[in-house]
Amino acid sequence: NACLASPTADTPTVVPVRSLQGHELFHEGLIMEHCAEKSLEDYVRDHCTEGGGAATLDEFVVVRRLIAEILLALDFLHRVKQVVHRDVKLDNVLAVKHQGDVHAKLADFGFSKALQPGPQVPSHAGTVYWWAPEMAAAYTNDETLSTTFEGHLALDIFSLGMLVFALVHGNPYLPLSPRCLGTEVSPDGAACSCQGCSTLGKLSGRFPTELGNASVKDLIRRCVSTDPSRRPMTQELRRHALFTSVFQDERPGVSRMEPAISFAELLSLDL
Repeated sequence: NACLASPTADTPTVVPVRSLQGHELFHEGLIMEHCAEKSLEDYVRDHCTEGGGAATLDEFVVVRRLIAEILLALDFLHRVKQVVHRDVKLDNVLAVKHQGDVHAKLADFGFSKALQPGPQVPSHAGTVYWWAPEMAAAYTNDETLSTTFEGHLALDIFSLGMLVFALVHGNPYLPLSPRCLGTEVSPDGAACSCQGCSTLGKLSGRFPTELGNASVKDLIRRCVSTDPSRRPMTQELRRHALFTSVFQDERPGVSRMEPAISFAELLSLDL
């Protein structure tokens, strides 16, 4: 039984919410942008090749751009604002159209936390499946997570790796985590055959570019390390081969090259 009053010129996105009688002001609300494409969860379900099947290079281009934009959002939060999101997942990324292309906007900061140098206040937050193993362990043991400034940022990096896996695999994404548990690594350095690597193997041949497939799997593997200190920070991820390499469509009879991602160009878009 409430209605929105008109926004003011000074605060065009903040409006008072009044009762239908028009006199009782009980809180304020934000007017948010309408994202017709809904969340990336919806976008993956509606537009991506289902369940790890062979996808086109066009799909690879879109997925790579979306990953780059989510990374830019986290880079801004972590390095400029010293904020950790703590609930990075497909449902919390909104899809918007700009000049016919789909782009990503990170949303829902309900679990976010402003960080200060030094010891951090213990807490736990996030969503099952997407959260880092150290957060899951704290929740399972009915404890709060006590970690460092960098340890908090590493929570988002793990969730980013899970998001990339789900985005690349397509709906329905696998219930297994692609994180490498390191339980079956051979002493002679042979390829790991643990559950995490087997899960990542589901992405082999996903796109018609072997370099692209290898780059995606390498980025995920780095992000979902069970050791938080080994997860790369956002500035390192921006230099990853997934964004800096040129990719070729390797299908017979197809001659097409996709250039490296220009982060400067993405930042210049008026989304």
